Amino acid sequence: MTSNIKTHLLAAFAALVSPSALVAAPVVIEQPLSAVVSVSSPGWVTCLVQGAGPFQFVWQKDGVNLSSSASALIYSFTASSITGSSGTPYTGTNTMGVLYFPAEAEAEAGIYQVTVTDVGSRTATVSGTATLSLPNAASEPARFTSRLAITTSVNAGDTVTLTAPYAGTSVTSSWSFYDAATRTIQSNIGSGPTLTLSNVQPSQNGFYILRISNAFPAPWGSRGTTYTALSVK
Repeated sequence: MTSNIKTHLLAAFAALVSPSALVAAPVVIEQPLSAVVSVSSPGWVTCLVQGAGPFQFVWQKDGVNLSSSASALIYSFTASSITGSSGTPYTGTNTMGVLYFPAEAEAEAGIYQVTVTDVGSRTATVSGTATLSLPNAASEPARFTSRLAITTSVNAGDTVTLTAPYAGTSVTSSWSFYDAATRTIQSNIGSGPTLTLSNVQPSQNGFYILRISNAFPAPWGSRGTTYTALSVK
C-alpha cells in the first residue's frame, strides 16, 4: 500500500517537473491577417507564436485541412527578432508559421485558419481567420502585363522604343539608366510604360530599368521592376 502511494506521488511529481509542465503554453501574438492577392503573383498567410517550440501548424482552407505541396508550402521558422506581417517588430523567442503559395495565388482565394500545438500537445488560441481575396477595381496592385526583353540590340543612329505595359490603381513609374562602363546610375530619365531613345550611340550601352509601385494592397503596397540590357553596335 505504502509503495503504491509512493509510486503515485513520484509520478505526480515527475509530471509537475517535466519540461512541458515548466514551459509556458504557446501564445499567439499575431493572428492570421487577410490580404488582397495580386493576379499571377505569390501569396501567403502567416501566424506568429511566442513560446518554446517546436510548434505544429495545421492550416485549413474553408474548413478543410491542408498539407504541404508544390502549390501550397507549409513551413515555419524561429528567431529572436521577427517583424510580423503587420510590420510590428517582436523580440523574444518567436515562431512564424507560413502558408505560402509560390504562384497563381488568385486560385487560392478563400478563408484560412490555423491550429497551433506544442510538444506538450497544448493548443494556442488562434481566434483570427485570414481571407485571401482578389483585388477590386478600386484597389488593384501594380503589376506588369508584359516585361522588357532581357537584351535589346540596335545599330548606332537608330530610334529605340522600350515598352513595358503595366496595370494597377494610381501606379507611379520611373525609368533609370545604369551605365555599366562608369558604374553610375541616372535616375528619373522618364516615366510611363514607354521610353523612347533617339539617335542612340554606343555611349548609351547599359541597363534601362523601369520600376512601378502603388499603395495597394495595404499595408505594404506593391511594386515591380523590369529591365533590358541595351547594346548599340
